[in-house]
Amino acid sequence: MMNHAGHQVHFLERLDRVDGEEQELALKLYYDSEFVCAYLDGMHIPAEFDRVALALSDEPDGPHVVVTRGGIFVTCLGAGMTPRGLYVLERARTVGLHGYLEQMRAACDKVVNSDLVPMRVFRSARKAAHCLSREAFEEFRLVAALCSEEMYPSLTKCSGRVARGFQGISLRLGSKARRIRKMSPVLEKRLRDYWEDLFYLSHLTVVHAANAAELEMVFKETRRAEELVELNLFVLYAEMLFGVSLRALWCAAAYADVLAPHLMKAMRWEDTGKKGYYTMVMALIALRHPEYHHALVALLRSWESAACNAGEKISSNQGVELILSRLLLPVLEAPEEAREEHLRRARCQYEQAWKDDEFKGLGFAPDDLSDGQVISIYHLMLFDRQGGQTTIYHLAHALPFLAQASAADLYPPAMLLGNEPSWAPFIGLAWLEHLGARLSTRTPVKATQTPGRNDPCPCASGRKYKQCCARVALT
Repeated sequence: MMNHAGHQVHFLERLDRVDGEEQELALKLYYDSEFVCAYLDGMHIPAEFDRVALALSDEPDGPHVVVTRGGIFVTCLGAGMTPRGLYVLERARTVGLHGYLEQMRAACDKVVNSDLVPMRVFRSARKAAHCLSREAFEEFRLVAALCSEEMYPSLTKCSGRVARGFQGISLRLGSKARRIRKMSPVLEKRLRDYWEDLFYLSHLTVVHAANAAELEMVFKETRRAEELVELNLFVLYAEMLFGVSLRALWCAAAYADVLAPHLMKAMRWEDTGKKGYYTMVMALIALRHPEYHHALVALLRSWESAACNAGEKISSNQGVELILSRLLLPVLEAPEEAREEHLRRARCQYEQAWKDDEFKGLGFAPDDLSDGQVISIYHLMLFDRQGGQTTIYHLAHALPFLAQASAADLYPPAMLLGNEPSWAPFIGLAWLEHLGARLSTRTPVKATQTPGRNDPCPCASGRKYKQCCARVALT
């Protein structure tokens, strides 16, 4: 059995089986063998495969580069040499791997030659909350890419903190949150922790999705993307904070290959609970990927037709479907008009905030800013007080923008943030108002009626309730 050096010599000797761009790609992968090893380790290749064939062309019969699971380059297979018994990565994934490696090398060099300490960058992203700038996001993404093994645990921990934070606040305050006008230090600390965790979770998901989308690393071989989308992104979307909800939709659309088939099925049987979220995500995916456009439009038209034909007997589920179809069909059929409406509202809100001096850092007149800058500030706005109350109508008109936006476009440049605080008393009070509105609209759970002692037991045993289930409950 050859040692590692023997494998490498054998690989270099067999490189003459390919030439041109294919040989150049094979050599670039070879010189980044450590990164290749880390990449393959994150792919969770089935245990029965000891070796992986990286396709250098789109042809099914080669050529291929053969590496071990540990990233050791074994040999090079020329065209016509079928990689039998090997786990094959198609050329698109191989090219994506090459792009990933180049970015990782650049990221490594930049971090080594700067003062970007990973833990400091992670902490800064959390403390920034809704005021994370585009430049700080790029630093965060850069460092997170180098600490990829920490990303999923960080997502899991932050998701747990968000869930516990909301549960604690809802149990303690309930709908009373809308009536609180002065906060105690304990309540303010709890609110601020939840606020920072919520936005930090949105930043983490954007980083994860951006690296997956732009580096062609959609995790088809793992359940990570699906778990992430099903749990965290619905939680973020349901907050109905404009910037957070937009980021959740953008991230979900980044996993189109994983989600689209599942969503198209779920939309047909899902009740009102998640139907709005699923349909919004699918509309964004259809704007990005035309192959889904026709099927989604046909489904929305069938919803509209069914609701109209039901007349006065329309169900709550059909009512939701009717609203979604009438809201999203114009967006899908005339995306440019929706984009113009999104920009018009963004400029209107910015002009009002600038005129009223709502933001401390608004030092730029509306006419001095580009469309993209105005929209990025619009996504930063939070509540009624700053003109940013979120409705599904506003989210729908933002979909054409999200369909073409990059991850960095979701964050405003640092020069536009000025001295905007990440936490201030008015944010706490507005946040309480927002939470109270959410909590007061939760559907109350109807208590089950307890039968009388001498009534027949509801379990249909034939005995009296006091002699059957009541005795079990007492025990």
